[in-house]
Amino acid sequence: MWTRRAAIAAWEFDILLAPGSPEEWVNKRHGSLPMPMNRALWVQDGISYLQPEIQLLHKSKGLRPKDQIDFDNAPPEGPSSQLAQRRTSKDPAKAPWIQRL
Repeated sequence: MWTRRAAIAAWEFDILLAPGSPEEWVNKRHGSLPMPMNRALWVQDGISYLQPEIQLLHKSKGLRPKDQIDFDNAPPEGPSSQLAQRRTSKDPAKAPWIQRL
């Protein structure tokens, strides 16, 4: 869901709505990939954000040039390798990113 301060203002935030609970994050496309919420989020200045690896998982569906740039600049470590392993065991890799995680 995109949000903005006023109807005539530019879009500012993209809020992802997904199943799950306050304790568990669940991928909306791959419900078999749950993760404890405290591992799925990071917090800065009191604002919670999805881990970059999870955001990339959402972006992997489209493979737009801007998403490839985000992938190329993502941190090499984190829960991504575990997510990738779990995803590929459930759904053969559709995105070339999976082989690099």
